[in-house]
Amino acid sequence: MLPAPPLRTRCAWLLSLVVIIVGVLGMPANTYVGDPYAWRVEARSLIVDHRLGLEATAGKYIQGSPGQYLVSNPRDGRLYSKYGLLNTVAALAPLSAERIVTGRLPPFESPTRTYFLNAYAIALTLLFALSLYRLALLFRPQPVVCALFVLLSLYTGFAFHYLRYHSSEPLQLLFTCLFFERAVVYYRTRHSREAWLAWIFLAALVFTKISFLVFLPLFSVFVAAAAYREKAPRLLRCAALALLAPILIAALLGAINWYKFGSPWLSGYHQWDVDQLLSPPRAQDFFGQLLLHPQWSLAFNFPLFAVALFGLRRFWRKFPAESALITTFFVVTVGLLSRLGIWRGEWCYGPRYFLFMLPILALPALFLLPGELGEGKRRRLSLTLLMLAWAVPFTALQVEVAALDPFFYYWTRPFGTCRTVPEVADYFERRPYGWIYQNARSHAGALTELPYMPALKSCSDSQYAEHLRLLEHWLRRPNFLVLRGL
Repeated sequence: MLPAPPLRTRCAWLLSLVVIIVGVLGMPANTYVGDPYAWRVEARSLIVDHRLGLEATAGKYIQGSPGQYLVSNPRDGRLYSKYGLLNTVAALAPLSAERIVTGRLPPFESPTRTYFLNAYAIALTLLFALSLYRLALLFRPQPVVCALFVLLSLYTGFAFHYLRYHSSEPLQLLFTCLFFERAVVYYRTRHSREAWLAWIFLAALVFTKISFLVFLPLFSVFVAAAAYREKAPRLLRCAALALLAPILIAALLGAINWYKFGSPWLSGYHQWDVDQLLSPPRAQDFFGQLLLHPQWSLAFNFPLFAVALFGLRRFWRKFPAESALITTFFVVTVGLLSRLGIWRGEWCYGPRYFLFMLPILALPALFLLPGELGEGKRRRLSLTLLMLAWAVPFTALQVEVAALDPFFYYWTRPFGTCRTVPEVADYFERRPYGWIYQNARSHAGALTELPYMPALKSCSDSQYAEHLRLLEHWLRRPNFLVLRGL
């Protein structure tokens, strides 16, 4: 009889099974438009034409202002996705699979593409879940607790929304986890191989989104500090590693920018109207919304982050160097985004520009999960029931958001002057998306009874009628592919 596999392996298999089942049952029926559209069409060009970029005439088929999604390169006259090249490379997998299985690859959308994108999203979610599980074990070597932590990270907050789609956020989550895992292992072992792996995953982040370039000098300092007490010649080797890797990454990024945009100094955002990018929000608005707003606060959109605050002191005492690295990355992220007018991400669910860091910031919650406090079965059972009571309502909100089109809020919210009517503004600007979605679905047969409708009708009959039409249209398009009746 074969011996039973170790507990950490069994938990990993069980975690994988849960992720796959939830992924299949929760597959969206609608594709994610907007930003991913740009790198999907660029990936198709690589597959079909064996060239990166699109013919200039292709731009008229993609909606958006000039430079919003595609950038014109004056050197060759072609259009390129303004987003990181790794997004395009990652899109090759589902699109190649579609072409192999169906024998065709339409330029924009197809009836079968959703299935291939969904399979890709499930695979990415599984990789992210396992990488987060491995990272959590570095801080709490208790597999059951770490598996529970991963499930709470996946399904109680807005990470569930983005992990269902072919967007950039799943890649960012995956590479961030892999980077911090290797960085922690490097700090504890001082093996140069681990530092190189960490640099590779940080480079993957940079090639996904150019703003992550600011993290290169931060990790250089961390690598140099970790090597400070090493003896020569290892000290020299590690010091070289702290300088050589970021130079290589920056040089490769410059080469990519030259090929795509015509100059190594262009970011891809140079042809878009950047006024809103360069108009920083007021500090009180930024921090007020980030901390307290029901639609934009970190704690409400990723509840495990709020739980982690209560374990932060213990986490810092046990892991000061790792905590310093995580905190530094977060502080730099806050500082960078506080200078951007579109710091929330715009046309999105939750503050998506912060999502990549939130599972890492939630790691102190490991000290508060059942199994960590108390030895008695009764206390562990009480903590488990308390955690379930806390998690269920937040998970239910994510199910409500998942049940409708990813942009349902933006397609249906009142437009024009009526949007600022106090009753309408209060309803749409100060309520969680999940609550708005649930209210719309529960009133599907009686939309005129929604609480803000009288105020909207008194404002404008035409806007009232158009709003009703849009609600009816999008409510007839459920967003679960398997659980259509949910």
